[in-house]
Amino acid sequence: MFYRLNNYLKGYIHILIEGLFPERFINLSTKNKIGLWNIRRKTNHSVTANIGINDFKKIRPFAKNSKCKIHILKKHGLQFFIYRHKKRKALIIGFAVFFIFLWFLTKFVWIIDITGNDKIPDKVILEYAKKAGLQTGMPIVKVDSSSIQNYIMTNMDEVSFVSVNKNGTIVSIDIREREEKREHFDKNTPSNIIASQSGVIESILVQSGTAAVKKGDVVYKGQLLVSGASDNKYLGIKYSNSDADIKARVWHEKTVEIPYSIEEKIPTGRVKNKKTIKIFDFSIKLYIKNKILFEKYDILSYTNYISLGEGKVLPIGIETKSYKEYSIRQTKLTEEQTKELLLNEFNEIYKDTEIVSRSFKNKDNKLTIIFECIESIGQEEELNDNRKVSGG
Repeated sequence: MFYRLNNYLKGYIHILIEGLFPERFINLSTKNKIGLWNIRRKTNHSVTANIGINDFKKIRPFAKNSKCKIHILKKHGLQFFIYRHKKRKALIIGFAVFFIFLWFLTKFVWIIDITGNDKIPDKVILEYAKKAGLQTGMPIVKVDSSSIQNYIMTNMDEVSFVSVNKNGTIVSIDIREREEKREHFDKNTPSNIIASQSGVIESILVQSGTAAVKKGDVVYKGQLLVSGASDNKYLGIKYSNSDADIKARVWHEKTVEIPYSIEEKIPTGRVKNKKTIKIFDFSIKLYIKNKILFEKYDILSYTNYISLGEGKVLPIGIETKSYKEYSIRQTKLTEEQTKELLLNEFNEIYKDTEIVSRSFKNKDNKLTIIFECIESIGQEEELNDNRKVSGG
């Protein structure tokens, strides 16, 4: 759109090129940096194209060398429009005011684009950004990227990285969420470490506390692994905050009936679109009825804003909500298809886990998938008020 607007402001001419070799004329023009676009062949010996006003004055020698004749079909552009309507001053003034208004709008923030968040809702990030001084409608020059980044990083514990960038009327906020870590009490709070799940101890490295198990031991969920209480013959019982890295060999499994049935969404092809004009924070509905007659449907929503190119977007657009109807079909899978489905499901769930082996077991028309993994199973637990060792 920006390219077309630029051409319109500068002015261009739609020309007809006639001759035995119109391709030669095009090659000579291109070689000499003459801009031609929207080139279309009309006949075997004629071609139409668009050319800028300034370039049109330079093509005479190329037309002569290629033995082509150039005919003007139509003139396009603001200057030609003004010339044709030079007596209609009010119209010209209106156009001038319109373009000045467009230029004025490109000096403000109209879209805040958030990427990289998975668990943190956009609404929460926008609230923190607003507290940091960023909101739609504010002058783009007043957006302090460093200040906004520092505020979000300081006040949002769930975020490990923030990048704020300006691109025309769009401000992009790219974040990285902090990985979840096991609950850890204050170092002055006495605690034990218990098993978060059952398994066989693969390795145990104790930083503080007293180990209650060793490599090769079978442990069960909730069992004490490291105690925060130690008995010293000189000092008596001492309580401390336990810290250890404990890994165990654990097994995950899932059993399904064979044949296994899954639900599939089958698009019916029926689509209902609802459009809304968005102007700043105002909305104008272009439909009357809100009710959707489809029983089952997916919703796809997107907004097309008016763009002037180079990241300059006006706060005017059309929001489209597409309601796509679908029906449900029960599909029975074969044993091989069920294996593939379960394998893909488990691979996705345990993609960040060290997987030792995968296996299947089929008995009495029941298919079981088994994943053997090496995982950290230490879970910190505060000692109770009576200073007794918990965890069983």
